Amino acid sequence: MKEYASRLGDVDFWGPYVAEILGRQGLTRAGWEPVTGFVGTYPSFVYADVVVKLFGYFPWRDSYAAERAALELIASDPELAAPDLLGEGRLYDDDDAPWPYLILTRVPGIAWRDAHPSAEQRRSIAAELGRQLRLVHTLRPSDDAPFSDWPLLNAAAASERHRAWGSLPPHLIEQIDDYLAGILTVDRASSMPTSPRTMCSSRTAASSGSSIGATRW
Repeated sequence: MKEYASRLGDVDFWGPYVAEILGRQGLTRAGWEPVTGFVGTYPSFVYADVVVKLFGYFPWRDSYAAERAALELIASDPELAAPDLLGEGRLYDDDDAPWPYLILTRVPGIAWRDAHPSAEQRRSIAAELGRQLRLVHTLRPSDDAPFSDWPLLNAAAASERHRAWGSLPPHLIEQIDDYLAGILTVDRASSMPTSPRTMCSSRTAASSGSSIGATRW
């Protein structure tokens, strides 16, 4: 685990694998080298105007299936500012550790951490993010959404879980129940949503909403 985490953004380590993936797809360009993307759970690298993301080591099957399904779903709405899927595959013919990958277009722009927007720009960005999230929330997942842990998604206990995790500001946690009531129909007997919606889960201290001091969901 420690070694894997230390190498997530290591271009020297992952570079040969990224080069192989790009070569398979005919995307290699003279004069370009991969650079580290956002360091998260899985290795991601930016190469010119494309992004290569690999899945492995951690329990990756659901993550890969969910991200692949999400990309297909968001492609149905051209108004969404989201990447396009250019290619996919697997590094190895090993069912236990195939290291599947996705190749995406790079969404143009400047990362929030590098932009240093003014207060007025932050408000404008927040308004556009809200519009984009509303579009995401209108997308309905397919009936065969690839989540093996779907039965564990107890919507009624969402606010309690977030209080325990402490991952959101208290004022946003207080709004969770009312927010979910406005977008979900929940079966009282099972506490399961009967009308599932697509959500964006990247609400962290590093996300745009938190950075601008979001006061409402």
